[in-house]
Amino acid sequence: MKKTVSFSKDATNVFFHILTNCNLKCRHCYINTEQHGTNILSLSTINAWLGIFAKKNRKANVVFLGGEPTMHP
Repeated sequence: MKKTVSFSKDATNVFFHILTNCNLKCRHCYINTEQHGTNILSLSTINAWLGIFAKKNRKANVVFLGGEPTMHP
């Protein structure tokens, strides 16, 4: 099976769940309507966290996920 993301055991893994808002139109989605919300991770928060990990001078895997990306403001 081919992986979509290769993680190194020596790298820091950072996952940003950008938003929980969703239009519930993806056929493959397994998330229930009740699990979706309207929270949005601010750009300033994302930049702050990226800055913290950038200062460590280590390998990092950064993954952006969550909600429907086209609904982000």
